[in-house]
Amino acid sequence: MATTKTSARRATIAAPVAGRRGGTKGKAGPVGTAAPVATRRFGRGGRADHPAPEIPDMQNGMLDPELPRTIVRVPNYAGKALGDSVGIVWDAPQSGQYTDSFPVSGPSLNEPIEFRVKGEQIKPNEGRTVLVHFTVSRGGVVVETSDVVSVPIGEQIAEPGDVEPPAIEGVAGGVLNLADVPDSGAIATVAPYAGMAVGQIVFIDINDSDWESHVIISDPGQVGKPVPFTIPKSALQKYSGTTITLGTVVTGHENGTIESNPLQVRVLEPVGELPLVSVPEAIGNSLVPEDIVGDFVEVVVAPYPGIAEGDKIMFRWVNASGTPAPFSQEMTVSGSPQRDYVFEVPRNHADLNKEKSASLSYTVMRGTTQSQSEAFVLWIGEAFEAPLTVDLSKFRYIIGEKAPVIVPDYAKFNREAKFGTPPYNYTTADETVATIDGVGIVTPMGNGTAQISATDSRNETRSFTITVSGLKTMYFVSPSANFSGAAAACAAAGLDVPTVDDLKAFWVTYFPSSGPVAQYMDWLSYPFWTGTAIGAGTAYAYDLNGPDEQQNVKGRNETDYLQVVGVTPGLANA
Repeated sequence: MATTKTSARRATIAAPVAGRRGGTKGKAGPVGTAAPVATRRFGRGGRADHPAPEIPDMQNGMLDPELPRTIVRVPNYAGKALGDSVGIVWDAPQSGQYTDSFPVSGPSLNEPIEFRVKGEQIKPNEGRTVLVHFTVSRGGVVVETSDVVSVPIGEQIAEPGDVEPPAIEGVAGGVLNLADVPDSGAIATVAPYAGMAVGQIVFIDINDSDWESHVIISDPGQVGKPVPFTIPKSALQKYSGTTITLGTVVTGHENGTIESNPLQVRVLEPVGELPLVSVPEAIGNSLVPEDIVGDFVEVVVAPYPGIAEGDKIMFRWVNASGTPAPFSQEMTVSGSPQRDYVFEVPRNHADLNKEKSASLSYTVMRGTTQSQSEAFVLWIGEAFEAPLTVDLSKFRYIIGEKAPVIVPDYAKFNREAKFGTPPYNYTTADETVATIDGVGIVTPMGNGTAQISATDSRNETRSFTITVSGLKTMYFVSPSANFSGAAAACAAAGLDVPTVDDLKAFWVTYFPSSGPVAQYMDWLSYPFWTGTAIGAGTAYAYDLNGPDEQQNVKGRNETDYLQVVGVTPGLANA
């Protein structure tokens, strides 16, 4: 048998001990999980003549031990001839060897041959693996054989090894998070084993000696104690995202070479940045209990960067009121990790927390390291203090320094106070960002952040923060300038000359509710320059007092002197 470089190194290290002890012992029996269907060569000179038989009843790599019978199907094999005797060998560890044969006749010459194996040959072998192959006999002599198919009967029962596989610090639930591995390397230990003695050599390896290390038991003080190893972090990093197989081999033992069962560990990078949870029934970060459908509030954790099978997601909902007690739930990421993880929170956590907030967050446990998300603050009911975020970039909405008489629904928000004792006095800290009227209607006026407050009749004050983005504002710049002068004046003011579309959108915002737009804004009545050139020394102007969105556009000589307005630059709305 060929000797690999690694096994040769191990043999060289162990040679002095092996010379004294003698003998070897192979690896222990099947590991604890069912493997996919496996075949091995079986035949003359180690080479099979035909592929292995088929076991059509196998599901998920194993055979149900409760089956009353199963089929062993021998496919049509090369050289099949009349008079061949096809036999199957069902080699079972508990029930023993079962055989059957069938002569090839005319009807079966071009068809697969099926053998039925009864349940009495199946059930006794539960937890073990049956080896199955077929033979071809001619003249009473076996002349050809097939590959062997391994047939696990149910979930496999691991046979104990003679020594334990190495235990790595930081492994939890079969996962090693590289964040848990110090730069000095991962500490691995092999537990004391029966027959431990001076002169033995303890090897640990990854992936059948892809990486390997050894310790010589040279001092009586080592006997009966764990054997320590250090696996370099660099050695583990190259396996990131894969499952490694760890094993222990001891040479020089009184029973020869002893080995452990394999231990599988998934090596993963640290968890990436965790996004906030989302609540589908909420509008932004506000949830009205009356909008909840059914008995639960759904909270969604989306796939986070580097999400992996085996991660534990621990979700927590904590009410500011303290009632009910915090809700928590755990999910383990499945083999198809790229999906939403939905937590169902009993709706009384919202119903009993009206006009207050709840903190929603989650922790991801990978290995022994926890990664914590930021908290998502969910406001329940009509809580006046709930922050308000407004993005108007998707709307064709441009306003001036006065709000239109009729503000479109998408650009106004009702934040009526309901705490304490009415009536209420509403104020805004910055009218250039947002205004609020006497009944709690909030109107965005420009990009930025402002605090809006309400004070009740007993002088109790509550406030919230509004953040506005994506809103363009039109400002008056000059009563008279030519086309190039308009551009210079706007640039000096930090504004853009509005395009034709900008002035159309501005006009539509105000007309007809506000009447002639320039007049409503207290500007002069003649046209305004746009920043859109026509060519041949001409450019478009726009009559804001005109009655028609399209007909308000007129061509003018670039030397004409018209009014100038400027619009906030587009980048300010990002």
